[in-house]
Amino acid sequence: MKDILARNIRRRRQILGLDQGQMADRIGVSRITFSKYENGKATITDDVFYRLSRIFGITPAALLESPDRQSAPLFRHKKVYSQQERASLDQMILDAERKFEDYAELESFTGEKIESSELLSMQKHVASVEEARTFGTEVRNCLFRQGYDNVRRFGEALEANGVKFLSVAFPLSSEFGFSLKLPNGSCGIAVNNGEAVPGERQLFTLCHETGHLLMHHQEGDADDSPEARKRREKEANAFAAGMLIPTAEFNSAWDNTEGRLWFDRILAVKRIFTVSYLTVIYCLEERYRATSGKKTVPPYRNWFKENYIRRFGRTLPAHEEACPADIRIESARFVRLARKAFVAGDITMPRLAELIGKSLLETRTLVNEWAREAAE
Repeated sequence: MKDILARNIRRRRQILGLDQGQMADRIGVSRITFSKYENGKATITDDVFYRLSRIFGITPAALLESPDRQSAPLFRHKKVYSQQERASLDQMILDAERKFEDYAELESFTGEKIESSELLSMQKHVASVEEARTFGTEVRNCLFRQGYDNVRRFGEALEANGVKFLSVAFPLSSEFGFSLKLPNGSCGIAVNNGEAVPGERQLFTLCHETGHLLMHHQEGDADDSPEARKRREKEANAFAAGMLIPTAEFNSAWDNTEGRLWFDRILAVKRIFTVSYLTVIYCLEERYRATSGKKTVPPYRNWFKENYIRRFGRTLPAHEEACPADIRIESARFVRLARKAFVAGDITMPRLAELIGKSLLETRTLVNEWAREAAE
């Protein structure tokens, strides 16, 4: 227990970006004493324990949870992570694992566990980027056949097919999402829905991580080299493009916009498919490679940014969407299951509050609203 507490304190301190001396000052002990706390060589008093939980902004119980990952996530890797970023990533994955465990518990309470689905049966290895894009379109067609014929419903479609989906604000705005293959065999996707992340970016991430789940998690840890990670990212990008804009539909939409200015054609196709301008440009680059036989494409991205400056009089920031659509990617099934479990008496109100991330007062208000709706 002392080792678990020590490791959690170290990680939480790193997430705050504080050194040992700064943390020691906050809790009123010497740096040497705090160092012993982090090394598991000193007993932490109850007063210091509760003071730490308040500083970290977490419950006391969270400081005693296992700090060990149970799954190997797939997400975009930066070349170099700071100590603070690495600690934040580790915490994001731990939080997601526990949330997915809660999800499985709610499925058990409500009897709504999804054992298999047409989507999950489609898992396969792809041999090229082109094959990955075609596979993405196959998955799109599968979801459309099931009645989810709108990209805004893809999150709902994944949940209906047994993929656990979380839409939460990440502590790192530079990370957009990741996918997990959990020890119990279920699959999970977490997407950053922070205010700074455009809806189109969230939608692309959802499809990108679906690609990872269906194409790459069966690889396990067999090859985690930089080259393998780069290949997987390229394939997941191609999969997402195929899922959002099938090649034939893109070509038709692009050809039908001929006559407009190039910049306006990008925006027009973007609006048709409710995607990011970068997704449209990606498809345009692939179209150029296919028709020209060349690997090097024109500088479409630079052209777009230059045109954006001329049109709007300012630079387009790296993670900002051009002319964003009013969309957000949200997960509804988790809350629905929590509500059902609470109404059935399977979970208490404090547990409900913990699950949906609200205070006890907010949860009580929500429960009263549920009761009012049910009575009407």
